[in-house]
Amino acid sequence: MKKLNRFLNKITGVEKRLGKLTLPTLESKMDENGFDPQIKEFILQLFQKQIKESGEKEFQLWLYNLSFSVPEELSDEDVASRLYTKHQSWFEQEIQKLEKETGLPFEVQTEDIAHVKLEARKAQLVIRDRIYMIVLEILG
Repeated sequence: MKKLNRFLNKITGVEKRLGKLTLPTLESKMDENGFDPQIKEFILQLFQKQIKESGEKEFQLWLYNLSFSVPEELSDEDVASRLYTKHQSWFEQEIQKLEKETGLPFEVQTEDIAHVKLEARKAQLVIRDRIYMIVLEILG
């Protein structure tokens, strides 16, 4: 699967643009998009761990292919729930923004993860959407 992704990325020109997905660029976009500073640091630490484990280029490809998913650590309901509880007001503000942006209620936007605890679902929705939008913004 990795070879197929690399091939498709190469022929679509994505490979060159992936170089733009650096931690400083991601951090800057998170600031521009109003990320809670502690959530931003948490996510950047996850990204740094991914870079350390797989290298910069593999991280960039991983992040690009993450599209509308969350990093593995945040797929853990307890981790996502704790993050939501600690930053509930920020997540709720982001949920309201997402509902306005999409015209869809939170419940519809999270049908694919309806089995997940409510708090975790809210955190996962916001993070997967915001990360995906930042990646699209950076890649143009």
